[in-house]
Amino acid sequence: MGVVIRDGDVVLHASTLVRPQDMSGTDWALNSVKQIKEILTTYPDIPMGVEGVNDPKGFHRGQHAAINPRDIIRAGIVLGAVVATWDNAIVIPPGGNGSQHASHYPPAIVGRRSKELPGDSQGAGTRGHEQSAFDVAGKTAAKVYPAPRQRITTR
Repeated sequence: MGVVIRDGDVVLHASTLVRPQDMSGTDWALNSVKQIKEILTTYPDIPMGVEGVNDPKGFHRGQHAAINPRDIIRAGIVLGAVVATWDNAIVIPPGGNGSQHASHYPPAIVGRRSKELPGDSQGAGTRGHEQSAFDVAGKTAAKVYPAPRQRITTR
């Protein structure tokens, strides 16, 4: 799970949280909330955005395939924990988050992930989760801080 705190296009914090294989979905959700709270001690007034979850479609890489709902169930449990913890959290619909060309993202979240970076990098060698979180944070900011309307006067 990616966690990004941004100010415009500047990444203030980026980390990838990885569930230990032996941890249940419920324990993972509680652990995730705990880690996010720790991160937010540095950024207490930041709006909370979280990516929603869609029903599984039964496709993998464009091909019809049997699905194991395990991961989508775990994602739903974490989503519920986040929304229950931050009742003003904005749920951003899934789809397209983290899928832009690398040039769309700040260099801080492009490329391979160093083990020295915040968060657990075991099993998270790329920055895809952080890129998705970057997009979710941007969409959240757009909802919380809408761009002012500009008046155009012609003569």
